[in-house]
Amino acid sequence: MMNLFLKPPEVSCTDDQGRPVNTEPFEKKKQCKTFYQCSNGQLFTKHCASESVFNPIRGVCDQPENVPACTTGAYVEDNAEPTSIPQSKPTCVSDDGLPLTTQFFPKEGDCLHYYQCVAGVLMEYTCPTGLLFNEVIQICDWPENVPDC
Repeated sequence: MMNLFLKPPEVSCTDDQGRPVNTEPFEKKKQCKTFYQCSNGQLFTKHCASESVFNPIRGVCDQPENVPACTTGAYVEDNAEPTSIPQSKPTCVSDDGLPLTTQFFPKEGDCLHYYQCVAGVLMEYTCPTGLLFNEVIQICDWPENVPDC
């Protein structure tokens, strides 16, 4: 008898032998503002900046006019910015205007998400279910080890 309550994961970040993989950014079906990327076997959902949309052909956030499905209204359910993304995000450039690469750092007021600047680009990550970002040890950790959350 088939169990109808178990849904297989939409995306796997492992190869055929179950080893973790890293991928280039790839399309999150019917979404314009968000996309997926696998890193060390973990699936991350990432967000494009407010004026851009994910271009699945190029694998980058792009101008909306370069992604017809996002300008024709085909994917209207995600056109608004998610409410959990703050209006002002940290910048990843030095005072001299040079791109920064940083360690992981917390997303203010949100223990589930955290940031890292990579060559001047702000990357947002999400901890797996049941874990919170621990700034001290720079990884997602059990809630009892993250007392400030």
